[in-house]
Amino acid sequence: MRGLPYVVFIAALSALTSSCAASRILQCNNLVEIANRATAETEILTEAQNNQDPLIWLQAADTLDKAAQEMQALNLDDPQLQQYQGGFVAMYTEIAKATRDYSQSYKELNREGVDVAKVKLEQAVQREPDLVNGVNAYCVAN
Repeated sequence: MRGLPYVVFIAALSALTSSCAASRILQCNNLVEIANRATAETEILTEAQNNQDPLIWLQAADTLDKAAQEMQALNLDDPQLQQYQGGFVAMYTEIAKATRDYSQSYKELNREGVDVAKVKLEQAVQREPDLVNGVNAYCVAN
């Protein structure tokens, strides 16, 4: 009978480990779902419409703001996923702001403003591959 508590402990530990893995998978899926949706919706807006339309850019910025809010609202308990979450929130927020600045400068025919906003936009977008690759590698490995 002495071996039974050990087996129960191992079974409980195994269930806890499986639960944590399932939780991490769910957290990964939730984060990836928001990121994929933001990318798809933004691409639809910018590719299906005239790219010279400042209203389309504003819609894309609104889409990214919404994605940042949804991403921020995720309740993640995994520290690494929390870092990725923060990276996506910051990136979406910066891209949305730069897009709004670009749109406003474009409407005002402010060439210098357009150039500054374009640089900020390019800098913010450069983070995406590292974030996406990092999340993919982490979520597949765990």
